[in-house]
Amino acid sequence: MKREKLQTLTSVLFPYDDFLYMLQLELYYPKMYFSHLGRMFFKRNFQRTGKLELTDRIRITKVVSVVLTIGLPTVVLLLIDRINIAVILLLYLNSIFLIPLWIGIVNSIFALVLKINSQRLYQAAIQKTSKIEDLKSIVIVGSFGKTTTKNFLNQIVQFNYKTQMIPGNINTPDGIAKWIIDNLKSQTELIIYEADGWSKGEIAQCCKLAQPDIVIITNIGDQHLERLGTRRNLAKTLRESILQSKDTARIIMSRKTAQEFNNVGVSIDTPKQREIIKIDTYNPPKYLKKLADGGEVTLVQVHDLMYAIEASRILKISNDFIQDTIKKIEIPERRTKIIDLGNFRVLDDSYNISLTTAKSAIHEGKKIAEENDKRLLVITAGIPELGMENINANVHLGMEIGEYADFVVVINSILANEVKSGLTRSDFKGKIHHASSMNDAWEVITQIFDPNEVFVLMFPELTDLYY
Repeated sequence: MKREKLQTLTSVLFPYDDFLYMLQLELYYPKMYFSHLGRMFFKRNFQRTGKLELTDRIRITKVVSVVLTIGLPTVVLLLIDRINIAVILLLYLNSIFLIPLWIGIVNSIFALVLKINSQRLYQAAIQKTSKIEDLKSIVIVGSFGKTTTKNFLNQIVQFNYKTQMIPGNINTPDGIAKWIIDNLKSQTELIIYEADGWSKGEIAQCCKLAQPDIVIITNIGDQHLERLGTRRNLAKTLRESILQSKDTARIIMSRKTAQEFNNVGVSIDTPKQREIIKIDTYNPPKYLKKLADGGEVTLVQVHDLMYAIEASRILKISNDFIQDTIKKIEIPERRTKIIDLGNFRVLDDSYNISLTTAKSAIHEGKKIAEENDKRLLVITAGIPELGMENINANVHLGMEIGEYADFVVVINSILANEVKSGLTRSDFKGKIHHASSMNDAWEVITQIFDPNEVFVLMFPELTDLYY
């Protein structure tokens, strides 16, 4: 017990691990770290749902930050003539107080050094892809649906081409380049990957690593607007995938997405021989409607499948093969997938969230609940990473939940009050239950609700930065 108290006190006075963890959660992006620093500066011991991973980068950042914490006041003391205990204490205490700032500064310097070194990594990756004769490349970009579309497409094409799919959410220039160097095989005929951008130019950099023959733009949505500020900036960032594709590339998007580009004043016209293919996602083929009606896929997943099908057709895969594969299609984990948790049937949409995807999941959850003579229970902690254009998204989320759900468990994040405000506005008649974490939410559910009476929709718990 004494040891635990000592560790807690040490972490309060010297919060290196907490803020290194925060840095890790923001994927080491200086802009995102500093954007949260003001709100998190005085918080301590906030590693709840995850823990700091001691990578080489974290170890180096910590050592340099410690040296800076001690070294800076030491240098100042060496430069001044009159030294007394009060001055010494003031300098060192101020430096300790500024530990979160030192970590941010060290990481920013580290990021600049890595950016210079990354050019070698990028060139090595580009050389490797360029040496593989006739290698075809497909990139998927958009606010959401990238990983699902990527997985659907891989399931269709993998028996027709020697295919490699960059796994998980590896979607940054550094991550893609490293994967190519470590994993791309010389006999590969087709590489499928997703690209994301935290800032201008990152999607372009991704596409230079394996120049796309086919680009799929899933949407211009409302997710992660905190990073790019506006939908116009987001659209311009997504357009980078078109501009960096091969001259003869095919660009696949929905008619709605094409209109959204136009609405925000971003042109997708290209002087090259590229072809823009606009899909009417509101009129899917009958066999996809049948899958959606049978509850095997959601309506949003139907859209993702339509993108994958169009890309497969461009690759000259037969319609019969495509349809046969889709009958056995597997939904990626935590992406609006029906699962069993204990005795409860659950629509698991806990990987990521935006207002658009949340509304779709709520409608889907309500439909499934009614088909099974159950009532809908929603677990939510809110929607993170909002920009000025969607700053009220959590209020609207609460209103949507209030209209369709019968019960709600609100996880007490810093966004919870906005969600509850929306529930109040919707005149929600059910009871709002509260939980401190996802584990706590499930304890509440198992104690209060009957699995035979409720169907659960589970949204993300969110990272520790939102508590």
